Amino acid sequence: PRLILGCLVACGFCLGAFTWGVGVRHSWLAGWVTTALLGMVVAPVGTAINTMVHELVQDRLHGRVFSAMGIVMNAAMLIGLWVAGLAAARSSPPVTLAAVSGLLAFGGVLGLLLGAARRPPPSGSVI
Repeated sequence: PRLILGCLVACGFCLGAFTWGVGVRHSWLAGWVTTALLGMVVAPVGTAINTMVHELVQDRLHGRVFSAMGIVMNAAMLIGLWVAGLAAARSSPPVTLAAVSGLLAFGGVLGLLLGAARRPPPSGSVI
């Protein structure tokens, strides 16, 4: 979970850098570089989620669980694109991307902080 949340924070920063590079500076090079970086920080999320499913779900249920995950993830993507499109139509694409990047980074940091608060201290620690 920490890997996933850390990647979420990195996604927020990469999307923010993309927004600044393309939306403000109008640099295609910045867009290409930040898109490549974004792909590098998104890839571990899919790997971590699939690994967790393989470890936590019984073998006989893998097909059902992965099918349900595909449906939920694609539905969430469509809803997210629809909401982002509505927001971009009311403001502007750079403002919408900046808001999404801030939400991603904030959600990741919040998840990391809440996870650290719930995690018991290591054995033998003074705390």
